[in-house]
Amino acid sequence: MRFLRLSLTAVALCGALAPVSGRDTIIGPLYSLRLGKEGKIKGEDLRLTFLAVEEDSRCPKDVECISEGNARVRLMARNSKGACAEFVMNTNAATKEYVFGKYRIWLNGLFPQPTAGESKPRAYEVVLSIEKMKK
Repeated sequence: MRFLRLSLTAVALCGALAPVSGRDTIIGPLYSLRLGKEGKIKGEDLRLTFLAVEEDSRCPKDVECISEGNARVRLMARNSKGACAEFVMNTNAATKEYVFGKYRIWLNGLFPQPTAGESKPRAYEVVLSIEKMKK
């Protein structure tokens, strides 16, 4: 499998988050990563690859639904020491975070939101937040 190198793009919603004294360090506000791409967190020993969207049963944005539905995405994390892990996270289910080494990764969203009657594949993008934990 070939991996593409791409820097994660910070998406600043409310400016940069400052670390809180005595707590784990938030590496950045939010990061986005496109399907099939690999991103490296600048200054950290962490690479993430967005491998697949395994399910997308979210309610289309132009439809009124009884439930929100769920999207399940598969990602891979690795570091320079050779540690590697594939994991699944969900937009609206129990598994919204994953711990890899000293990093806690949260799934904040998957874009774009489905549209009713859409049949072609979309350019998916995950939005993640990452926390460096104290050991």
